[in-house]
Amino acid sequence: MLDLLRRGVRSWVAKVLLGLLVASFAVWGIGDIGAGFSTRVATVGDRAVEADAFARRLRSEQQRFGLDPSMIRASGLDRFVLAGLVREAALAEAAAGLGVSAPDSAVARTVRSDPSFLVGGQFDATQYQNAVRRVYPSVGAFEETVRRSLASALISEAALLGATPPPGMAEAIARFSEERRVFDILTLTADAHAGETPEPDDAALAAHLEAHPERFTDPERRDVTWLHIDLAALARGVEVPEEEVRALYEEERDRLATPERRAVDQIVFDEAAAAEAALARIEAGETDFDGLLAERGLTRRDASLGVVTRRDLRGERADVAFRDPAPGVVGPAPAAGGFALLDVREITPGSEVPFETVRDDLAAELGAERARPEADRIAEAVEDLRAGGATIEEAAGEFDLAFGRIAGLAGDGSLPGGARADGLVASDAFLDEAFAAEPGAERRMAFAPDGGYFLVRVDAVTPPATPPLDAIRDRVAEDWRAEARRAALAEAAEGARARIAEGESVEAVAADLGVTPGQAGPIRRQDPEPRIGETARAALFAGEPGTVAVTATPARAVVAVLREVRPADDAGALAGSIRRALAASVAEDQAELLGRALEDAAGVRFNPSVLDSVISQVGG
Repeated sequence: MLDLLRRGVRSWVAKVLLGLLVASFAVWGIGDIGAGFSTRVATVGDRAVEADAFARRLRSEQQRFGLDPSMIRASGLDRFVLAGLVREAALAEAAAGLGVSAPDSAVARTVRSDPSFLVGGQFDATQYQNAVRRVYPSVGAFEETVRRSLASALISEAALLGATPPPGMAEAIARFSEERRVFDILTLTADAHAGETPEPDDAALAAHLEAHPERFTDPERRDVTWLHIDLAALARGVEVPEEEVRALYEEERDRLATPERRAVDQIVFDEAAAAEAALARIEAGETDFDGLLAERGLTRRDASLGVVTRRDLRGERADVAFRDPAPGVVGPAPAAGGFALLDVREITPGSEVPFETVRDDLAAELGAERARPEADRIAEAVEDLRAGGATIEEAAGEFDLAFGRIAGLAGDGSLPGGARADGLVASDAFLDEAFAAEPGAERRMAFAPDGGYFLVRVDAVTPPATPPLDAIRDRVAEDWRAEARRAALAEAAEGARARIAEGESVEAVAADLGVTPGQAGPIRRQDPEPRIGETARAALFAGEPGTVAVTATPARAVVAVLREVRPADDAGALAGSIRRALAASVAEDQAELLGRALEDAAGVRFNPSVLDSVISQVGG
């Protein structure tokens, strides 16, 4: 029935009827169809989250993260932005209920300190008004938003009071993390310790196949016919003037360039004066950045911001960090929680991509952009043909489209005999479409990864099946032998483990096995040691000296014996870092719990139709 409806609405008769319907609206009007239409995407208590505010924030975040507008829903950005606005509204509702408000002086101070409104380091009223009116309906609306944000911040800050971890918790975690252990290692190999592998008889092979059918079952396979409206092929027929390619290059120059990167560490001070005093000590030669870290019980690891670009830092901190042409300590700069001194340790200059290097790619991009309407037109024309009963083959021939058939396609893109599909047929979009279709059923046109369209028809389905033993005897026999070797190797390793656990020395067991003991460590719980598997590692780090554990793979087995436990040498610096991280985590949890409680108390209601409309508009 749905297929018939789809065919019907694509026919010329339906289009004429729809045209008459539109014309009747034009003559008679649509009356009060839109009367009472809500512009709220959500309501929190008595406070509205307006559609224009949601659209403004959504567009801003989409641009900040560099997301293609079409990816807004898939990335979850719409839900992230909406959750933020709902939380802000709940806090504002709570502030209003408590009578909390920000005075004009606080609003003015906040506005005048915003770097977006400064010209030459000074607040500029014209810059302020122009910048605000590009985003907000009026300056008053913006200032009211600032006022509500300041009041809400007071409520949020209340949740941070007492955000400290339990006494001794940071020290315990640091000791646990920094503890190191030393192990004796015996390595057994399949060739030396698994013994002779017997040859399986028919009964053994049949039992193995019955026990492990999933190892030998052929997946479901499909024979698929498809056509492709290839956007790249259409783009090759589009002439793009050279001056337009160069104009796009100039527009995209920043995106194409490799930005300058700097390795930066920072120390945050509560007050600007304290940061300035510390910088003065460095400039006077009384100390250096490492000395300041030591005074606070910090290490470079605690202070590291990593290798960053200007965009990573943003704002005044970015200006300070990227101001000087040479490495050195700079600041102070506003940072979360106070004022930071920044140690720029290393500078990697940025570089630009020459026009000639990207000219063909940019031309192809412009060509594809201009060919997209033609791809849309062809897709619609193909659907019209199919609505009239044309097959995929006839539609492909009518418009000279790429067309093909592929037999035995599996859901992972594999083909019979070990070959693999390529191109469009290997894409997730194509495989999803091919394995969602019923045999012979009409499918709708789907978007291709290259920006074009494709259409599939499933001609036949071969269900998953386990071949008879005679057809796969060699595969089953090889798998049986590998299983036998694994079992024999694991048995030998388990025997060694039991002997050591019962009191025999590592050296004596190693001599009997003909191996030389090795050693691992000292290592911490989080340090890599590929010879010891996760299960064995957990047992060894939970046990006392003498604990034995086995890690077995098809090629080797490792018997590890815990020889020594070494307590953390100095966990003090790490404890300080952990204490700050725990405090931040507790504060975050308290703020989240308060926010949820305020949302529940106020009551949150959503308007899905308005939400969908805004997301569709912003997402193009």
